Amino acid sequence: VRQGEAQIATPQGSTEVNAGDMATIRGDSESAQYKISPTPDRDDWDRWNSDRDHLIRNANSWRHTNRYYTGSQDLDAYGRWQNVPDYGDVWVPNEPQGWVPYRDGNWTYEPYYGWTWVGYEPWGWAPYHYGRWFPYGGAWAWWPGPIYGAGFYRPFWSPAYVSFFGWGAGFGFGFGFGGWGGFGWLPIGPGDWFHPWWGGYGGRFGVIGFRGGFNRFGGFAPLHGGMRFSNIANLHSAEVGRGLSTVNAGHFGAGRVTAVGASRAQLSGARVMAGNLPVVPSRASLSASGRAAALS
Repeated sequence: VRQGEAQIATPQGSTEVNAGDMATIRGDSESAQYKISPTPDRDDWDRWNSDRDHLIRNANSWRHTNRYYTGSQDLDAYGRWQNVPDYGDVWVPNEPQGWVPYRDGNWTYEPYYGWTWVGYEPWGWAPYHYGRWFPYGGAWAWWPGPIYGAGFYRPFWSPAYVSFFGWGAGFGFGFGFGGWGGFGWLPIGPGDWFHPWWGGYGGRFGVIGFRGGFNRFGGFAPLHGGMRFSNIANLHSAEVGRGLSTVNAGHFGAGRVTAVGASRAQLSGARVMAGNLPVVPSRASLSASGRAAALS
């Protein structure tokens, strides 16, 4: 115990461990024994944890997001904040020209949430599971969400804030899914509907048209009105279009796969998908790192 105090209890009795002391416990739950002794000096592991706590508590990014956004403390070292009229502060990562969100990573399958994005960027937690992305000033910017009164918008955590697309022979209903040529995903913007693919929203699969009906099959309304930063509505613009990442249908969720930007033909034939994705997870889909497990 470095600060404060702790209490431990066993079938044989209980005791308090005060600041400056440590408890060593041995045995099982029925025959546990403990010994109180002085706490050892801080080591490199203690100092690392203390430095990390300090970084989390004092991160500048907390001024721009709700503290509910786990991972915001990692943004300071990897990007910059700027103000967008009518939207507030957005975060722009220090990534090379041509970079787009939700491309450097892999899709892993989580039992409750289904397909979940694991980004490989060192900052890739909060911006991939909260808020919205849109092109701004020649780069992609992450918007934490609106500010209501004196507080920030507080959303639920999502495995990814994207819209899924498909193309190939597998459009419509009443057929097997083997005809899909490829799948793609596009970050959703502040002006887009969000269609979850898990829980009560994942019971059925559907294809959504581009003209009206973005909110079919259930979903969550846009966080901001207007089409200015609707990535779906502006998909065929060069800025937004290169943000659509694609893989062959047979490679989706199959471990670490390099996604590429959509071609003109893929963009012209893409359809937005809602509900359960027509992909059966494999053993490789369960690896968050996208790497094969080491065999001993």
